[in-house]
Amino acid sequence: MAFTSSADNLVAGFTSSLPYSEVYLRNLITNTTTLVSAIPGSTTQPGTEANGFSEDAEGPAISPDGRYVAFTSNAINLDAKFTESTNSNPGSNLYLRDLNTGTTVLVAPDQSGTDFAGTGQTQALFSTSDTLFFESYSDAIVPGDRNQTSDIFSF
Repeated sequence: MAFTSSADNLVAGFTSSLPYSEVYLRNLITNTTTLVSAIPGSTTQPGTEANGFSEDAEGPAISPDGRYVAFTSNAINLDAKFTESTNSNPGSNLYLRDLNTGTTVLVAPDQSGTDFAGTGQTQALFSTSDTLFFESYSDAIVPGDRNQTSDIFSF
């Protein structure tokens, strides 16, 4: 089960230094909680926190095999390629966390580290373990998209 919370006592040894919501994964079989919205390379617990809030109105999405968690965040330290200079979107961006490798990537059309300007990315769904579907209002994903309405994309 993936969820967001601003509580700072969910993972042993992790106390958030910022007043932000984080994304967590609760394993109901082992009764363990993992920090998902952690910076790259944080494969061990407790992990290092994001520098912005991570929250989804609909909740984060988990792949069927439990390896990946997709979530939105306005943090800019979750993907090493995504920095303040490449952030053209003042709002939240969509991220994909690989729980096996401890890597988090910004979901972008060319993976260059540039976000979708003007995006309104929302809930993401997995159809299989390796296909992520998400909704975005961005007109920068598909050249010539000027319909000013949301579209569904796969990653």
